[in-house]
Amino acid sequence: VLGREIAAAGVAIENARLYDDARRRARWLEACMDVSGLMLSSDRDYTADGLDPIASRALQESGSQLALLMAPAADGRGHIVAGVAGKRSPQFSGRSLKLDSPLLEGVLDGGEPVVLEDASAVFGEVDAGITGPLLAVALSTQGAHHGLLLLIRDPNALRYARTDIEMGAVFGSHVALALEL
Repeated sequence: VLGREIAAAGVAIENARLYDDARRRARWLEACMDVSGLMLSSDRDYTADGLDPIASRALQESGSQLALLMAPAADGRGHIVAGVAGKRSPQFSGRSLKLDSPLLEGVLDGGEPVVLEDASAVFGEVDAGITGPLLAVALSTQGAHHGLLLLIRDPNALRYARTDIEMGAVFGSHVALALEL
């Protein structure tokens, strides 16, 4: 009898985890649709705040403390903060940042998302106070790279889950596609 109760408890825990995962995926997909709708609408007032509303939506869905949408600088050296949301957004808004960390090399080339345990590996020279887990996602479509999305959580927060990594990549491709149009 005890074995069946333990098995039932295990099934209940797994079902709860799967439900939470499905709910989070649905929220990310809703964010993708909202962002696409915002950027493709005939009322393009989103440009008044740059891409801040898009960064804000990524911040909300990822449970991060800071979201930065980085666009390649016109001169090809570094990146410009095109959208920002979160606790430290005023200090990053419109700034130019060199993201030459070898840890970001793959994602800067439009590759797979990168997760780092500590954002200071990337932001150490810019702001040593930026610590905690970092998720870097390419804003890319086939053959075109428009920058990247950087999400940073509080230092004591959990790492980014597989769902956040996968859905963050989907979100990034929606943003990139909308930027192309």
